[in-house]
Amino acid sequence: MRGFGRFFHDAQQDGKVFLYLLLLFCLARMVFIVLFRHQLNGVSPGEIALCLGYGLRISLKTAGMMTAIGLLLSTVPHIVFPRWPAARLRLFWQAVVLVFFTLCFFIRIPYYQTFDSAFDMMLINGLYDDAGAIWDTIVEDYQPFWRLSAAAMTAGGLVPGLRGLLHTRTFTPILRSRRALVASMLATVLVFPPLFIFVRFGGALSFQYSINWESAARLKSHMLNEAILDDGQALYRVYDTYRKQRRFAERNIDAREIRAAIALLGGQPDAATIEDAFARKMSSPQLPSRPENVVFILGENYALFPLLPEYQALGLADQGLRLQRSSQAMSVRLMLPSGSTTISAVNGLLSGLHNAGFFTNYEPRSFKSRYAMGIGNQMKKSGYRTVFWYGGFENWQNIKRFALAQGFDEFYGASGFNDPDGNSWGVSDKYLLQKVEERLRASGKGEKIFTFILTTSNHTPLTIDVVKEGFDMEDVRAKLPPDIPDNAKTLRKLGHIWYADREIGRFVGRVEQMRPDTLFILTGDHAQRFEFARTVENQSLYAVPCIFFGRGVNPRWMPENTIGSHLHILPTLASLVGEPGESYSSLFPSLLAEGGQTTAFNDTLWTNGNVIAPLNAHDPDTAAIARSAQAARTVTIWRIKKGNQIGADR
Repeated sequence: MRGFGRFFHDAQQDGKVFLYLLLLFCLARMVFIVLFRHQLNGVSPGEIALCLGYGLRISLKTAGMMTAIGLLLSTVPHIVFPRWPAARLRLFWQAVVLVFFTLCFFIRIPYYQTFDSAFDMMLINGLYDDAGAIWDTIVEDYQPFWRLSAAAMTAGGLVPGLRGLLHTRTFTPILRSRRALVASMLATVLVFPPLFIFVRFGGALSFQYSINWESAARLKSHMLNEAILDDGQALYRVYDTYRKQRRFAERNIDAREIRAAIALLGGQPDAATIEDAFARKMSSPQLPSRPENVVFILGENYALFPLLPEYQALGLADQGLRLQRSSQAMSVRLMLPSGSTTISAVNGLLSGLHNAGFFTNYEPRSFKSRYAMGIGNQMKKSGYRTVFWYGGFENWQNIKRFALAQGFDEFYGASGFNDPDGNSWGVSDKYLLQKVEERLRASGKGEKIFTFILTTSNHTPLTIDVVKEGFDMEDVRAKLPPDIPDNAKTLRKLGHIWYADREIGRFVGRVEQMRPDTLFILTGDHAQRFEFARTVENQSLYAVPCIFFGRGVNPRWMPENTIGSHLHILPTLASLVGEPGESYSSLFPSLLAEGGQTTAFNDTLWTNGNVIAPLNAHDPDTAAIARSAQAARTVTIWRIKKGNQIGADR
C-alpha cells in the first residue's frame, strides 16, 4: 500500500513536470513567431492558430519523452526502494533538461536567421567543417557571450520555478481497504496506457492520426512550419534524417536493382560499368573552335534572387545581369544546386554524382579511383591542364586532397596567400581573383587551361568593408522593397552580395580582354542562406544562376525556359568544348540536347520551371520524379561504395 502511495505522489510530480515543460515549449514557440513576425505577410490569424495547435500536439511528444526519462530515474525505483532519492533525481534531471532546451532556443534564433531553418542537416555538415572558422563566425555574427548569459539567466529562473511547482501539495488517496487499493491500481492501469499513447502520437490514439516532424509542415508559411517544431523535434529531425540517409547508403544493392536504376535514368542497363552505362558521344561541336581557356566560377552563396526582376533595381547583381544579357551568353532559367551546402556542390561537380546523403570527399574510394563523370577528370581527358582555386584553406572538408584525387593538376588555397582583407574563412574575392588572373597571364600561349574557382567572401563572417569598396548603402536602402528589412545587418549582407558579383564581373572582363577565347561558366554553390525577405518564394530561396559566356556562344542554343541542376553543367560544357566523336560520361544529358529538360531535381527538391517544391514519393503528381531521384541516389551509392563494375548477375 505504501509503495502505491509513493507511486501516486511521484506520478503527480511527473505530471507537474510534463505540464511545465509543455507550457515552456508553447511559450518558446510564441516568442519565435513574434521574433520573426515580419515573415507573416499574408498569413491569417487562423494559420497562426493552427501552427500553435500543431505545435502543442508535437510538443506533447517532446515533453512526454523528457518526463518519461525522469520517471524511469526517479518514480519507478522509488516504488521498490523507499529511501530512493526520487525528488532530488527528478529535479536534477529536469534542471538539465531546462538548461539544455533554454540554450537550444537561444541558439535557434541566429541559426534560423542564417539557414532559414530550425536545426537541420547543417549541424552534421558542421562536424566536418573548420572548427576555428565556425567559432570565429559565431563570435563575429551572433554575439554568443550575451546569448549564453541570457540563456543562463533564463534557465536560472526556470529551474527555481520548477522547484517551486514541485513543492506544491499533491493529492493523497485514502485507501482504507485492500479493495480500495486494488480499485486504485486498476484505475491506474486503465488510465496510463491510453494517456501514454495519446502523448506518444501527439494528441492522437493511433499512428494514422499522429503528427511528427515529417508531417508537421502543413501550412503555407515556411516560418510557421518551422515554428511547429520545438527544439527537441528539430534535433530529432537531424538525427532521423541522418539515420535514414546512412541506412539507405549502407543497404545491400544487387546488380538487378542497379540495372533497373540505370534504365530509369535513361542509361544502358546492359553495360559492364556505371560510367559505360552513361557514356555519351559528341556529334558536332557547338563552338566554332575549342577554347584554350575555360573558367568555371562557383560563387559562394551566389543565388538567383538578385537577378530576378523584382530585385534588379537594388543593383546587387549588375555584373551577373550584364553577362546574362550579353549577345554571347546563354543562361538557365532555373537551376537547382547539388544540395544546400558548399561541400555538396563541390562533391557533385567533382564526382558528377548525385547527393546520396554522405560525404564523397571523405569516402575511401574517392582516393582510389577517379570518377569519369567529374568535371576535373572530363576536362583533363579533353586535354586541359586543370587548376583548382579555393578562397579558403586547404584543410577545409578535405578539399585539396579530394580535388587532386579527382583530376586536378594544381590546387591553390588561402594558406599560400597574404590578404589583409581576409578572415578565418579565407581571402577576399578581389585578392583571390587577382591571383587567378596572374596564373592565367603567366601561362604559355597554346596551353589549354581549365580553371575551377570557389569563392568565399559571401560567407559569414561578412568582414569586407563594402562601403569602402563602393557599395552605396543609402541608395540601396532607399530602393528596398517592402519585404526586405531595413537594418544594418541586412544591408551588410546585401553589400557582400554586391561585392561578390562586382569582383566576378571585373575578373571576367579582365580575363576576357587578356584571353578573348575564354569560355566562362558562372553558377552558385547554393542559395538558402539569406533570410532577406518577409515572404520568401522557393525560386528566390533555392535557385542559383547558371551562365555560359564567351566568344561564339549563341543565346538561342538555350531556350528561355531551360531548367536543370548542377549535374547538367558537365555534359553541357562537354558539348561546347568537345571534338566530334569524343565521349564523356554523365548521369544527365546536356542542356543543349534536343527537347531540353521538362523537370530537374536534386537530393530534396524538384522543379518543372514553374515551381520549386520538395520531392515527395507519396504525391502521385511527383512520384515519378522522386523515383528518378532515388535511382540517381542508388547509382551514386553503387559507384562510391562498390566501384565502377556492375557485374554479370541479374
